[in-house]
Amino acid sequence: MLAHWVKTWPGNANVNLTSLTTVVYADDFVILHEDKKVIAEAKERIAVWCKENIGVELNLEKTRITHTSEGCEFLGFNIRQYPVTTNKQGFKTLIKPNKESIKKHKEKIHKVVKRCRSAPQRAVIMKLNPIITGWANNFKHVVAKETYNALDHYVCKAIAL
Repeated sequence: MLAHWVKTWPGNANVNLTSLTTVVYADDFVILHEDKKVIAEAKERIAVWCKENIGVELNLEKTRITHTSEGCEFLGFNIRQYPVTTNKQGFKTLIKPNKESIKKHKEKIHKVVKRCRSAPQRAVIMKLNPIITGWANNFKHVVAKETYNALDHYVCKAIAL
């Protein structure tokens, strides 16, 4: 529906299509465009389309329009632009694990360590490996070096206790 709408804009249809980026995963989505008015109109069109075609309404508490310099949370990731002077654009976009995702991961680790308090360290590590590997694989394509280091330190401290 959005692609059809974008093709009706004045100018080159292909250029218009590439100017609007939509990321969808199940019932979550992010729409990116340089013009806030376009985003607001897209939100309205999506709300109408969802109501008419699938009988659902947008959750207004979760729906928000923001500039990427403020950042947004999407599927456990934090997407944000940071100002820099090292490139022509004047900013760089970084995608990182969000704080809630890190917190939930630490809680899982804590539960395993607490549950296996009397078990040998080797057994605890065997239980933690799939949890840590799965989480790390989910975030391996984003900026996560500092997060991985902090979590590594957290796990080492948790196991040593």
